[in-house]
Amino acid sequence: MKRQFRYFLSTFVGLVFLEAPCLRLQSQGITTTLKPDSILLGQHATLEYSIPWPSGATVLPPSEKQICREPLEPVGPLKLDTLTTESENTLKIRLKITSFDSGLAFIPSVPVVLVGPSGDTTKFFTDSLQLYVNTVPVDTTQAFRDIKGPLAPPFDWREYWPLMVGFFVVLLAGAVGFFVWRRWKGRRSEVSAVPVLTPAEIAVRDLENLRRSGLWQQRDAKLFYSRLTEILRNFFKAHYGFDAPEMVSDEILSALRLKGMESDWWERFRGLFEWADMAKFAKAQPLPSENQAALETALSFVLQFVPKPSDPESTTHSEKP
Repeated sequence: MKRQFRYFLSTFVGLVFLEAPCLRLQSQGITTTLKPDSILLGQHATLEYSIPWPSGATVLPPSEKQICREPLEPVGPLKLDTLTTESENTLKIRLKITSFDSGLAFIPSVPVVLVGPSGDTTKFFTDSLQLYVNTVPVDTTQAFRDIKGPLAPPFDWREYWPLMVGFFVVLLAGAVGFFVWRRWKGRRSEVSAVPVLTPAEIAVRDLENLRRSGLWQQRDAKLFYSRLTEILRNFFKAHYGFDAPEMVSDEILSALRLKGMESDWWERFRGLFEWADMAKFAKAQPLPSENQAALETALSFVLQFVPKPSDPESTTHSEKP
């Protein structure tokens, strides 16, 4: 009997201490206000909850969806504000609402959950309210009028200054371009036209530059043969029409045979490309005389395709050394 009495007493004391914050909240109550309680279509009303709660506890406020239901609509987010004192706290919840349906709209009672220091929870409910939504009054004593069209906005030159600046910039650019074109057209007859070089003339020019560089006399065979084969590859592409710069040596030789190159020249180029591959990939070092022979082979072959001068005043190409 004593054990049962002690168990009942401990349970009663525990419930009293656990429910103390909740009882205090319930005794003080939740204040619900709506200002104003009557609006026109589309106007705003402010709904406010004032929730007191003791220190040490936690309040879980209701959500916006719980508070605002059709035909009501929220205007902006839910605003929370906490006022703190030594003994208790007050949570204020504000929400602006509106409606575009006339008639009586109901604001439901929503739950507020209080979590005590020991983790126990208690649920309370706010008061339900009503919001009356009125239509815009119509003056029936006045005659009906036609619907007015949209009004044109007032003219503001500041909105058009970027367009004016752009117009003047385009006009100035056109004037400068016309002036430059007139001067170029006037001097065109005074400036001698730059002759267009044929692929053979370009190759001869590059081979002569390679000769003057002296690479064929130095011990840098890799650089010499890389430059020599590059000149030949570009010439073969321009003269024969196949993509020699993207081909390996064997592919170039096969393409030259298909293009009908004479056997003597084909054999000389085969030896040239073999020496070039050995110098570039096997680090071979041919003699200067062998380098010169490779350069002469390339120059002699290309010179065959250089167009002959049509008159004695034309500039003659340099002869083979």
